[in-house]
Amino acid sequence: MSTNQALVKRDQLNGNGLAVSAQPVPKPATAVPPLTEELVDEILAGRDVRGWLRAARVARVLGLFSLYLFLDTYDIRADFNQRAVTRKRKSKTAKIEAGAYAASAMTRLRPSRLAR
Repeated sequence: MSTNQALVKRDQLNGNGLAVSAQPVPKPATAVPPLTEELVDEILAGRDVRGWLRAARVARVLGLFSLYLFLDTYDIRADFNQRAVTRKRKSKTAKIEAGAYAASAMTRLRPSRLAR
């Protein structure tokens, strides 16, 4: 493929054969107006009931989104918790059975000590 057909044109190449991107042109710095009471009042003008309603709508959307994510992974978490409970039950029953086996072995090996 020739360079005039390529999607990315390689005008300048560095020593490794990789294209060198041109440096972005910096934006001219504009003077930032000082923060005064009048400027703050002008910015906040018109943000009465409509602003609160918009904030309530945004909060509603975020709440529904988090509920959706919670319910989306609920079955995965429930399966994991069920497996963990089953694993703990098996380990407890294995320990109980091992303890009962050890106790029965002790009575078979040393019946005279337990009789006292």
